[in-house]
Amino acid sequence: MQANAVHNEYLEILYEGGFASFAVYAVLWVLFFILTCKKLKVSEKEEKLFYFALLFGIASVLIDNLFNITLRTLLVSFAFWLVFSLINNLSALNKKVKLNISFRMVILILTVVCISFLIYFQSKVFTAQIYELNGYKNLVKGQYQNAADDMEKAIKKSSMKPEPYYALINAYINLNNLKKAQAVSEEVLKFYPAYYEFYFRLAALEEAQKELENALINLRRTLSLLPVYTPAAELFANILQAQNNVSREDKEMLSNLVPVLPYETNLPSYLAEIYFKENNCHKAVFYARKALDGNIFDKPALEIFTACHDVSDDEFLRYATYLNGLKNKMMN
Repeated sequence: MQANAVHNEYLEILYEGGFASFAVYAVLWVLFFILTCKKLKVSEKEEKLFYFALLFGIASVLIDNLFNITLRTLLVSFAFWLVFSLINNLSALNKKVKLNISFRMVILILTVVCISFLIYFQSKVFTAQIYELNGYKNLVKGQYQNAADDMEKAIKKSSMKPEPYYALINAYINLNNLKKAQAVSEEVLKFYPAYYEFYFRLAALEEAQKELENALINLRRTLSLLPVYTPAAELFANILQAQNNVSREDKEMLSNLVPVLPYETNLPSYLAEIYFKENNCHKAVFYARKALDGNIFDKPALEIFTACHDVSDDEFLRYATYLNGLKNKMMN
């Protein structure tokens, strides 16, 4: 899986907006605390206690953001900026402002509502984590139906993480319910369109069900996100090699993967077979050589190399004799 945050709000702002954004954000909080301290000096004892309570909430979130990015969570952000606005608007600078009972009640109600939402939200997340943990336990025990049921409940409670989806797909695959696993893969990609592993899982499921065109589409997406993802490259090449007609774009994509994955000798071998079917011996031999350089016992590459060469080619004869000799030794 992929990391998507440094777990520090201030570093996130610095990285995403540069020094200018970070400076504006820092100045905002410096001015906020300076003005709030001035308000405290002109406030009565009752108001000071109220301000201290709000300031404590603000400070706790700011300290937490040294290790987290909670302000990017909708409900936390809403409550935080609500308190921020209350502090800045409850009293005017250098003026004493009395808080009447009705206004206090409005503030109290808003605070209770916000806290209630936060408790409700966090309770859903906590319950989802319990279901998820039980799902992993059942998955390890081989109780795949129970694992699938627990992961479904975890996702229903809170669908914020990709891990339960991944475990749910594995559970359905082990139950041999490929259609259900495919449906879950398609659903999770609506929320996490940049996760290459889900595109690959979906492609593998489609390939298993002979939906080859859809599989190729999702393999292209996988490799566009992560070209060095070996399982996707292997499956992509394998599907293309079995086809009678391969598009120019797919051949180019596969040829671009050969130098990216130099130790995957199957890729040039598959390309050699594709070009050999098209009677393009020049490129077939080129990729057959690459395959044999990595694996001298690659039988399809050797057969293509032999079929495409003129037997009068002395270089070919020496190369083919050497390779056949090695192959015979291995067979004996």
